[in-house]
Amino acid sequence: GRCGGRSGGGGGGGAGGGGVGGRGAVTAAGEGPVLLSVSQGASKFELRCEPHSTVLSLKALLAPLVSGGAEPAAMRLLAKGKEAADDATVAALGMAPAGGRLMLLFKRRHHAEREGEALVQDGVARLAELRERVSK
Repeated sequence: GRCGGRSGGGGGGGAGGGGVGGRGAVTAAGEGPVLLSVSQGASKFELRCEPHSTVLSLKALLAPLVSGGAEPAAMRLLAKGKEAADDATVAALGMAPAGGRLMLLFKRRHHAEREGEALVQDGVARLAELRERVSK
């Protein structure tokens, strides 16, 4: 039979140039031989980097991908359940060359700021609505 062949291993390719691939909600960024998958709640991100890339550089790659945007300073990346220091390298975290999984959390201040912004936007919208009613 013609069993053999080249089954599986169809990886590679993917979303080139940081574009969004056609695979649902996975957002990709970065370049390099190491593939890291980062989860933040229901969101998933794929980062490509070098073994000597630092945690801070990973945060910088994630910043524009996160919904609503986020400052790297507001992020916490967890590797194997522990917060990774900004100056730690991917290799030092044991994630090169095989890759690995990280979890993205935010420091409390980030959530408070985002909620504050949402409240302000809500207030602005209500104010506009009231103005319209008054002017009629």
